[in-house]
Amino acid sequence: MLNEQLIAAKDIQNEIKAAEAAIDDALASLGRLAGKLVAARREFDIELNVGAKAFDRIGEATALICQTRSKVLGVHAVLSDVRETAPGFRELGFGALQPSEAKLADQPVGLRAVI
Repeated sequence: MLNEQLIAAKDIQNEIKAAEAAIDDALASLGRLAGKLVAARREFDIELNVGAKAFDRIGEATALICQTRSKVLGVHAVLSDVRETAPGFRELGFGALQPSEAKLADQPVGLRAVI
């Protein structure tokens, strides 16, 4: 049973890392897209108002992804409660939160998930 719990914990840990990487990739992609729009506008001497709605949408999408990032960060905190509801699961680090990130997620610094 303990071995199965450790396997499940590792699977969860891997999925959290994959989700965080996907969020980072999406943020980076939106940044590159915004940069390319600016570069194209300048290169072709297009008026500033052309494409303004596209920039608004990119900004909105970026804000939503940042909110998603914060929510995923909160998953670490939720998983830390597992020890109280599932005795026998051992502590497994899912990455400590930095002080600024912990404040964003309203969680204590050095949080560890327990599985």
